[in-house]
Amino acid sequence: KELSSFSRKQPEIDNTLGHIIVLTQYGWPYWRDRIFRPVILPKIKEHGGLSYPDMLRFVYNIEILREFRELYRKFPDLNFSLLRQNSTSSDQLTNSNTTKASMQALEDKINHPSSRSNNEKLVEFCKERLIHLRNKNVKAKVSVLGIS
Repeated sequence: KELSSFSRKQPEIDNTLGHIIVLTQYGWPYWRDRIFRPVILPKIKEHGGLSYPDMLRFVYNIEILREFRELYRKFPDLNFSLLRQNSTSSDQLTNSNTTKASMQALEDKINHPSSRSNNEKLVEFCKERLIHLRNKNVKAKVSVLGIS
């Protein structure tokens, strides 16, 4: 039984693609034909889908969400994991169920956009990334010093 964590071995690529998708909203539609369609979408197809649990928290641009809906309609074998899941439920969901839940949540977001300001979401995204980078730097320094 396939697990929703995807057997793909490239979570770094998923995170990078997800972060870029969030940031392309800032200059949309400028980035649509410069990065999103020629680079991001082919990478997602090449890797068999996208696992980015923060997608529906931070992507507010309805056009981008529609692009994902259309991508899934054209390529229904792609696997998507776009929702945060607790560890117990994610272990029990197959790729198919995770993708269905992700696509349903995406459709809901298209039909009922968030009332939070887009700037608030972008600021929250940047703050979370900075905290993540700080924590990563602290762990790297501790590792270099040989402290456990």
